[in-house]
Amino acid sequence: FLKKIDDAAKKVKAYPLKNCVVSDEAIGGDHGEPFVFIHDLQEIKLCCADCKKEFDKTPAKFVSKLKSAD
Repeated sequence: FLKKIDDAAKKVKAYPLKNCVVSDEAIGGDHGEPFVFIHDLQEIKLCCADCKKEFDKTPAKFVSKLKSAD
């Protein structure tokens, strides 16, 4: 079981931006520590937990922004 988790963790793509993919605010700026989670093997860093609600409405929109940034 732990080997499967380790294998999945190795496949996770690192977050490529310095700003929140939702609000475009700086990661670690005025909001403090970023809200970090994994979505379809892609690390996502948001400036705050409030942006997660917006991300969840249209995740494909925001993931496509990340893919174009790579």
